[in-house]
Amino acid sequence: MLEMPKFRDYMRIGRLQTAPATLLLLVISYLIGGGKLFSISGLLLCVFAIFAHGTTFAHNSLMDTISGYDARDPAKKTHPLVKGTVSINEATKVINVGLFFVTIIAVLFILLLNGNHFLALVCLVFFITCGHWYNDNFSKISVWKFIPITLCFTFLAFYGFYLSSKHMSSLMLCVGVYFALTLLFQISYSGELKDCFETKETNLLRCLGARVTTADEGFFVPCYAGFYGWGVKIVNVAVGGYIVYKYVPCPVSIIMFLFFAVLMLYFCHQLIKPRKWDRDKSLRDMSLMEVATIYMIPATLMPVIGYMEGVCLMLFGIIYFVILNRVNWGTMLKPKV
Repeated sequence: MLEMPKFRDYMRIGRLQTAPATLLLLVISYLIGGGKLFSISGLLLCVFAIFAHGTTFAHNSLMDTISGYDARDPAKKTHPLVKGTVSINEATKVINVGLFFVTIIAVLFILLLNGNHFLALVCLVFFITCGHWYNDNFSKISVWKFIPITLCFTFLAFYGFYLSSKHMSSLMLCVGVYFALTLLFQISYSGELKDCFETKETNLLRCLGARVTTADEGFFVPCYAGFYGWGVKIVNVAVGGYIVYKYVPCPVSIIMFLFFAVLMLYFCHQLIKPRKWDRDKSLRDMSLMEVATIYMIPATLMPVIGYMEGVCLMLFGIIYFVILNRVNWGTMLKPKV
């Protein structure tokens, strides 16, 4: 049995503080398909989402360390695999066994629930394949890294939907597009901004002219990357607006949409504007941007997924995120990596 310090190391490796993002993506899709949150299958799916998130993100951390990229990144010096508090050999054994059980459990959900077994299995296969495509060094050598990881988690959303539904719905197609745009910004703008000093890695924002004048007391200059970031986020907001207009045009959904749209655009401005470079502040803004973008969907779709379900999922996500950041890193909104 793992000791508490070692267990915390594995929580850090798996970036478990960000698990609500995966949980909301998977479970909301399941609810849109007709699934019930307050049921054995719904609650077990929540637990599975956290386990799958931790295991797959740990695999990403492991591969980044084995490839040598994280060891060269000063921001990763506190990471357990870089510090050596967890050995590469031990992590390889634990994480790969975890991936095996993620697959087995995901298949059991398909077999035991009453959705579209074939399409759920197809989505699961693409989720796993695209995840390996991204994790197995592709994320460090190609500016097109956003393609596999966007596909990976979009297919996870459709997997959740097909666990409870036999046929695709136009609402789920729109939500799938919204999730894809959310992931696209998160990976190809926020993620690249976070790693802009790692010159050994390919970086889309640097290709678009973004730069920081110096590492110390530097000034961030977005150049064409700013137009790219604004373009993706504005389309993201527009798709959210279309979902509300088309499927839930009620006062509560409209108010929720306007509230989260303002937050999304505000934090987009904070991340894209020319400014004195502050990595810690940028990490906080990225976290808040992600929360606002993901929360727009359960907040606006409460008439569809259920008001109690939506409120419980959002409250759980915030409480979990704050507690896990405090436990893992001693912070409120951002990790120390």
